[in-house]
Amino acid sequence: MSNFNSPGGNRNGGGGSGGGFISPGPFGSQGGSPGGERGKRDSNKNQSIRHVMIGHVLTSTQSVPDAPFSLDGLELSLISFVGRINGVHTQSTHAGYEIDDGTGSVEVKKWFDNDSDDFDPEAFPVGRYVRVCGHLRSFNNSRNVVAFNMRLVESVDEISYHNLMALFTHLHLTKGPPPSMQGANNGSVQPDYNQSVYAPQNGDINDVNDASGFTRLQAAIMDIVQEHSHSMVGVGVDVISSRLRGMANESQIRCELKKLSEEGNIYTTTDDDHYKMPGTD
Repeated sequence: MSNFNSPGGNRNGGGGSGGGFISPGPFGSQGGSPGGERGKRDSNKNQSIRHVMIGHVLTSTQSVPDAPFSLDGLELSLISFVGRINGVHTQSTHAGYEIDDGTGSVEVKKWFDNDSDDFDPEAFPVGRYVRVCGHLRSFNNSRNVVAFNMRLVESVDEISYHNLMALFTHLHLTKGPPPSMQGANNGSVQPDYNQSVYAPQNGDINDVNDASGFTRLQAAIMDIVQEHSHSMVGVGVDVISSRLRGMANESQIRCELKKLSEEGNIYTTTDDDHYKMPGTD
């Protein structure tokens, strides 16, 4: 049996869209966990979700006992990771899962909510890969994650995407942004897109890449949006237009941004001129 769900497979315990991206919606709509150890949220904490590997979770630190965990200088309030279920135990109040992603293993607890009966612990058997979103906790000097969202991984591509996103975030915070992003941040002039060695030299901007399904212009826009995933407000249309100068004009870029947004590949943030990719908060 495959360790990945088919597109029409069971999605109990959290739902969410398939593939490598996470829609911002499901995290806010899932039923909350009960108080205390069961994941009560603190309104003063950073509520953005950070993509991590379990090894990152195990190396995070606390300034004092009971203080929030920190990693790379930032507080870990909500975390998201992908791993394989190596063990399951069910009690009257919660289900426990031992999850391993190759960098470490951690216990995940999913508390049963009396107000909601849509979570089926039997839908998450040993050997399946899952995406977990939850709160990092410590009890008796042992770390665990109190999950408020769990769902089966439907594609191996989601594992690769998540691992790359977690590594990118970690390296960005510890070593700084890549040179191209440093140039964008300090206001230096970006070269014309067509002068880049990465720019396709032949073909129309509306040619579709059979692998990604994006046109050349859409793929270039998505690359730039992803480069700015570290920013809370995303990337502005003016920055995209400057980066793609020589490839397309602002009107063409805005048209493609609208299409990408309507298809759910990106979304607007502070206004209609700033965009981010889902799952990069």
